[in-house]
Amino acid sequence: MFGDKALKIIFDGRHPYIYQQKMPSKKEILNKLKILIARKFDSDKEAFDFFNKNGNTTLEKSELKKLLQDAGVGWITDEIAARQIIAKFDDDKNSSLSWKEFKKAIKALADEENW
Repeated sequence: MFGDKALKIIFDGRHPYIYQQKMPSKKEILNKLKILIARKFDSDKEAFDFFNKNGNTTLEKSELKKLLQDAGVGWITDEIAARQIIAKFDDDKNSSLSWKEFKKAIKALADEENW
């Protein structure tokens, strides 16, 4: 879904509101993550530890979404991007990313052809 558009429908109790947002490319996501990590953290590991709010040594989807949101990935597309990242790099299939899996995802984003 990277590069496509994402829709989110929100109900206010009476009316639905439809929001549309262009999915960022892999390169755009990588650049946003690199900028966030460079500005706020000394390393990828420090960023991982910061967003691992529950301290369980893995980034769950909600924590990965927060990282993507803080990096500037849109609030509609963060869900899709987080889901795709976990689906691709969650080697042990526990629906979260360990530090090793997170490093692999960051490296693959940088390499792009492995994504």
